[in-house]
Amino acid sequence: MAHTLTLTLAATGLVSVSGEIVEPLIAVSIVVLAIEAILFRQGRSAWRLPVIFAFGLLHGLGFGSQMAGALQTADMSAGLVGITVGVELGHLLVLVATGLVSFVVQLGLKSARSPNLYRPAFVIPVASIIALVGLYWTLERVGLLKA
Repeated sequence: MAHTLTLTLAATGLVSVSGEIVEPLIAVSIVVLAIEAILFRQGRSAWRLPVIFAFGLLHGLGFGSQMAGALQTADMSAGLVGITVGVELGHLLVLVATGLVSFVVQLGLKSARSPNLYRPAFVIPVASIIALVGLYWTLERVGLLKA
């Protein structure tokens, strides 16, 4: 919902934030949530939902500012619905794919009688890779690394 709100505000021009600010913050948000997954077991951090909501606001600003130009030549309401549905379908596709991989890994570990290895053998390495990619994007977006 946060993402849709700021996407709409940015795409309609009601809110405008420079990409030089929003893009690095989006990358930092990826790093923060990956580190959170490494440090805390799911559901144990009370600040998780507010942080995810705030990061959703940031991500919506990024999408909205990118789509503002495309929406100038389209029916605004149809364009916003299309963008929002497309982005959410993309999110669902990623969630389904990662959920299936996670399920298969957990099933394999249970079959091997090692379900306690799920977090150290899967969650932490995957979250570490995500954090490193997010860090790279952050450094790239602030100009410390060249693409």
